[in-house]
Amino acid sequence: MPDFQTPPELQQHLDQMRAGEAVFVSRKDFKRFFGEDDAALGRLQNFADGHNCLAVWTRSDLKLIKNPLPRPNKAARLDAGQSNFWSRCALLGTSP
Repeated sequence: MPDFQTPPELQQHLDQMRAGEAVFVSRKDFKRFFGEDDAALGRLQNFADGHNCLAVWTRSDLKLIKNPLPRPNKAARLDAGQSNFWSRCALLGTSP
């Protein structure tokens, strides 16, 4: 697993990935990059969407998968209370 020291290093790696490729981020790094407060999952959602990735929790890590589909825009939300990010998590049978 690559060791990302800063969010920009992770961003650069995500931008260079091809569709279907994935990278794992440790829970420790998730907390360091996104925080431990109630807004951390929202920051993750924005980060993943901004890099056209799906965020999937495994037993020990966060897995960011480059989405083969075009990046959804804000108008493509299913409804005002549920974003594409959460819908994709539900379809994959995962939860943060």
